[in-house]
Amino acid sequence: VSSEDVAALELIHEYCGNMAGPLFTRLRDELGLAYYVNATQFHGVGTGLFAFYIGTSPEQADLARSELLQQINILTQEGIPEAPLNHAKTSVLACDALENQSNHSMAQVCALNTLFGLGPHHHLEHAERIKSITGEEILATAQKYFGDEPVIATVAPPSPSLLALSPGLSSRRTHRVWALSPTSAHMMHMPSAASPCDGPSSVMPPPIVKVMRWV
Repeated sequence: VSSEDVAALELIHEYCGNMAGPLFTRLRDELGLAYYVNATQFHGVGTGLFAFYIGTSPEQADLARSELLQQINILTQEGIPEAPLNHAKTSVLACDALENQSNHSMAQVCALNTLFGLGPHHHLEHAERIKSITGEEILATAQKYFGDEPVIATVAPPSPSLLALSPGLSSRRTHRVWALSPTSAHMMHMPSAASPCDGPSSVMPPPIVKVMRWV
């Protein structure tokens, strides 16, 4: 939470998660590889996580993984173009303003920032940082965190034949991702949004490919 790179990562997350961004446009619209594709991040006190993920069909999992990695590689080489960067700034600032418009929300933000050692006015400083960040800083941050070999997890649901042999096997229990960073002692549990039910199902959700970096 105290890293100087938080603002840049927030803008990268907004850019990659937008439906007009490179992941959705390339992997879903142009190639038709994705049931869903997005990026996610978590800022912790000691470390954090930034992940890209895609849900695809079993026969397209290898291609989806390759194309997802290619989009990440493009991000590390080109950063975010000026117009999308300005749009990402506007979206982040607008979202923060909406979230903090009540007295309760503002008090919570100020209290948490104070506990994290950032000070009660950190939200104001963060907004100014978002406004002033440059494309060069975005590119440097992308290269810093996404330029090395990532942790990749590919998770597929059990086959219908396996469920038939094990009637007590819950499809929900099998649609979860456990990711362990080789450079960290932290383990993170990330449930898939593919299956809302607890019992066996004849409708199998897509495999999930996650590309993760601890930050």
